[in-house]
Amino acid sequence: MKKIISIFMLVALMCSFAGCETSEPSIGSIENPSTNDNTITQEQVLVDNDIVKVTFIEIFEEPSIANTCYVRLRVENKSDKTVMVSIKDSYVNDTAQMMGTGVPIVLEPGKSSQQPFFFGYGNLGITDKSEISKMEFKVLLMDNDTYDTVFETDSHTINIE
Repeated sequence: MKKIISIFMLVALMCSFAGCETSEPSIGSIENPSTNDNTITQEQVLVDNDIVKVTFIEIFEEPSIANTCYVRLRVENKSDKTVMVSIKDSYVNDTAQMMGTGVPIVLEPGKSSQQPFFFGYGNLGITDKSEISKMEFKVLLMDNDTYDTVFETDSHTINIE
C-alpha cells in the first residue's frame, strides 16, 4: 500500500513540474477594485501590504496536458506566520471553476513561491484556451497550524484578449 501511495505522489509531483514550462501569455488586462490602470504587458502586482505580496506573472498552457490552463502568481509571505496559499472564488468565463496546485503551497515567513495554479476547461463547454476570455479569483492565506484566515485578497479579474 505504501508503494502505491508513493507512486501516486510521485506522479502528482511530476505532473506539477510538467506545468513549469512557459509559453507566451495572451493577456489583455487585470481589473482590481483598488487600482485604475487595468492594462498589463508583463508582471502586475495585485497586492502588496505588510502580510503578503502577490504578483500576477502569466497564463499559459502545457501542450502535453490537454484541456488545462495555468496561472502563475508569485506569492511572497511577508508575515511572521507559516501560511498555506490557495485560490478561492474562482471563475472562468463567468462559470465557477476550481483552481488548485495539486500539492499545498506552504510558505515560511520571508519565503516566496511561483508554483502555478491550474484549472481544467474541458467541462466549461470550450475546447481551446483561445476561448477563455476572462478569469476571476481571490488569493487566500491561511495559518498553516490553525487554518485560520491570515489574509484574503479582493477579487481580481484577468481579461484575456
